[in-house]
Amino acid sequence: MRHSGQALVVFAILLPFLVIVLFGAIDTSSRQLQRAALEDALQAATRSALEQYAYDAFGSGTASITDAAAGSTAARRFLEVNLANVKDLRQTPAQVAQSVQWTLLPNGGQCPSARPDRPRPPATTSPTLCGVATIPLFGRWQTRAWDSRVDAVVSLDAFDF
Repeated sequence: MRHSGQALVVFAILLPFLVIVLFGAIDTSSRQLQRAALEDALQAATRSALEQYAYDAFGSGTASITDAAAGSTAARRFLEVNLANVKDLRQTPAQVAQSVQWTLLPNGGQCPSARPDRPRPPATTSPTLCGVATIPLFGRWQTRAWDSRVDAVVSLDAFDF
């Protein structure tokens, strides 16, 4: 037997659960977008820093990367610029760029991984620059802080002359 207003009571009982699910989905998707923006920023900074070295010298086999400080300094500069538009950082872009662990592998090798749930990147045989970071962020509504662990690996391609 249906009574007048029965559907309204059921709706009122279910509405809080539906709202929680909706906001949870929004928060989860927002975190995924933040992580993607951070990975893109770190990957682009790593790639740009490695491209500062002379490609032609590497191609002819007459040069190698030996100055790790120059590579990490260039990568930090690029990362600061790339992070300027990333929202919800708990630190300034300069502080985030300073906290990144840069590893320069002049003769290739295997980079460390920032995330234990992911396998380590494959080993390379050409000069490689790796960036590993744990970046503190705010949640969607500035309520709950979280840390995003991201990594980037870029190696110079071998040239055949």
